[in-house]
Amino acid sequence: MKLLLNIRYRTSWGQCLSAVLTWHYSDGSRPPQFLPMSSDDGQLWTLTVEPATSRSRRLEGCTYYYIVTDNRGTELRRESADRHYRLAADHSYVMNDCWLEDSELTALAAVQTAPVSGRQVPLFQRTLLFMVEAPALKPGEAVGLLGSHPALGAWHTGSYLRMEQVEGSLWQLSVDAYQLTLPIEYKYVVVKRKSGDFVRWEDGYNRTTGSQPLTDGDVLVLRGEALRMPEPPMARLQQLVNWAQEQGLRVVLMPNGSVKVPAAEPRTFIFDLDGTLLDTLQDLMLATNHALQANGLPVHSIDEIRQMVGNGVRCLIERAVPAGTDKALTDRVYADFARHYMLHSEDNTRPYPGIDDMLERLSARGCRLAVVSNKMHQATEQLVSHFFGRWIKVAVGEDEQHGIRRKPAPDMVNEALRRLDTDGAQAVYVGDSEVDVLTAQNSGLRCVSVLWGFRTRQRLTQSGATCFVETPSDLENLTI
Repeated sequence: MKLLLNIRYRTSWGQCLSAVLTWHYSDGSRPPQFLPMSSDDGQLWTLTVEPATSRSRRLEGCTYYYIVTDNRGTELRRESADRHYRLAADHSYVMNDCWLEDSELTALAAVQTAPVSGRQVPLFQRTLLFMVEAPALKPGEAVGLLGSHPALGAWHTGSYLRMEQVEGSLWQLSVDAYQLTLPIEYKYVVVKRKSGDFVRWEDGYNRTTGSQPLTDGDVLVLRGEALRMPEPPMARLQQLVNWAQEQGLRVVLMPNGSVKVPAAEPRTFIFDLDGTLLDTLQDLMLATNHALQANGLPVHSIDEIRQMVGNGVRCLIERAVPAGTDKALTDRVYADFARHYMLHSEDNTRPYPGIDDMLERLSARGCRLAVVSNKMHQATEQLVSHFFGRWIKVAVGEDEQHGIRRKPAPDMVNEALRRLDTDGAQAVYVGDSEVDVLTAQNSGLRCVSVLWGFRTRQRLTQSGATCFVETPSDLENLTI
């Protein structure tokens, strides 16, 4: 049995992070340990420890916290709360932690099949254990989980995984990770406790499992910062005032105490590709079914493919193959798709009516234009160059091998803004799916959802979309 601790904490020169552990044994003994951690960059600190165990003295759990020391071992700072875990002797645990500042985060956690507050937490051959504090929930609300992988709902708000309240404000969920490939991005969501209806995403960036490989018997414990709730209205109002003043805009204090900022036209448009600028569905269906047939698997209708797209080619293939298909066969289908699609991506694909005229007028106005897509990077550049090369010079596709994560992470949008040489202060994000709504949110941009694409208005509204356009020309009259 091993315990691997990971925590990101930026230390100053000469400082070190240490873990102070107390082991809990079946005979009632509680031996403490003070263990310095190691780091290659002064930011990611790690420690692997193997506690002593025996048949007569079983290990039942541990309590630990982190401290910062100087080079003489003098304590400079410690966390405001301890972590308490019950441990199963036949499993090893990987703890991905963050520094605890909030004194409210003191609830104890259970990490095995032993009862906690009358409930049990299942462990699998390989387990992801998600844990989050949610002290700011309203009455009647509960916590769910959504992630980039189909096993975590593939960002579809109707497919979230319900978490279990352990005690106090602590929620947790264990997921069978045997066939999952890490890293996986995820976020917590708020849902109605009784009906299960989706309420809202947590604020901020996507969380990630990290790329720590799991072997049989491992439990990856993901207990980071608390559920991120929206800022109070006055805080957002102050942010608006600050932004307007930075842009040189006039801020008007209204008689009722509200603030009015004169509207401005967007100067930068970041477009999604599939379902927004191009109708690619027919070629995506043909390439997917070609790959499925080549491997003896059943094919799908165009309406079925419509519901599978949006999260990138890999996710499309994982949804298209039958449930339970092993990774080796899925990889072959993916490779066959990629080969076929690169040769036939333009066979039936066409811009939606009015797109060319809209791009022409925005370009003539001096607007900066870019495309970000979860398609393969080469295919994205090829399609944008072929159909829109006169107006759009920046196209960013899936390129995780170079550190650019796929949407809804903000990486592609940030890279596009960098290449456009703008900070995005007067930028909007234009897309047609739930993934696009979340991408805009993660990027700090206003989202404009188009109604001619792959998703219905109802589904977009359920995902948090608030601004809609019915025709491409409507984009020319936007204000922000």
